[in-house]
Amino acid sequence: MTDGPHERFLGWLLAGGLGDPARDLALHASVCPDCIRWVAAHDALASIDLGRAGMPPWRPRRPRPSAALRVGRLVALTAALVLVGWGIAFGASRLLAGPVAGERTGQVLSATGSPAASTPTTH
Repeated sequence: MTDGPHERFLGWLLAGGLGDPARDLALHASVCPDCIRWVAAHDALASIDLGRAGMPPWRPRRPRPSAALRVGRLVALTAALVLVGWGIAFGASRLLAGPVAGERTGQVLSATGSPAASTPTTH
């Protein structure tokens, strides 16, 4: 059992299409719309000149974000840096300022007496 003319012609074409196809395949391909498209596609691929194609870009190009997005990022970064700077400045000022009037400091270190003296005794 033989394949249909489409399969036989496509096999000849995919094998490189060298030489002339069999007469019945040539007649079939000349009137068959599918085979005509296959021949046109094969001719189009064969006409590509790889030597004329330009080299791809050295670095892939990424789409640039819009101006509004860039401005938003800049505003967010600036706000974050201001808040971090304010926090560092506030913390440093609290550490360097010393005790505030009215605050108790050194209470634990200046305790006197022994623990046994403050413990109630039960008999």
